[in-house]
Amino acid sequence: LALLASGVITFALTPLLESSKKLTMVPIQNATLAGGVSIGATANLVGPFGAVLIGCLAGALSTYGFVKAPLFGDVDTCGINNLHGMPGILGGLASAAVPFYYKDAGTIAASQATGLGLTLVVAAVTGTLTGYLLKALGSPSEMFTDETFWECAEDVPKDAPTGYNRA
Repeated sequence: LALLASGVITFALTPLLESSKKLTMVPIQNATLAGGVSIGATANLVGPFGAVLIGCLAGALSTYGFVKAPLFGDVDTCGINNLHGMPGILGGLASAAVPFYYKDAGTIAASQATGLGLTLVVAAVTGTLTGYLLKALGSPSEMFTDETFWECAEDVPKDAPTGYNRA
């Protein structure tokens, strides 16, 4: 139900947020999956209404991120933040809120919030360490291109856009 809800909300919001007022492929291909990311921590705890609500919120958050690119738009060329990051945090927050709405959920809000916080700390620390390691190893001469490490098709122009970034 969360996947269904995120799909419906993505199709509804994309033309409203796009400057062209049309459906575009990047949010449709990605934000429709945001409900599945967000419901993971609470799938066995919420009822149908909770699943639809979480899916709608995740789809709206992800669609906004893909269309408007408010965070990391210049470096997140694959939309990882908009598909996995923000909906994942939303799912973590939802798992901390579930015990307040479902008394028999069998979870403790403080434990869920602590888990989310620790996950974010581990992600920040390991991401920072990885960044320093990559910086120490040196960067390729041409950034954000697959041709440095991969054999690429000849029909793809070198100056093709690398991501879905509209400022």
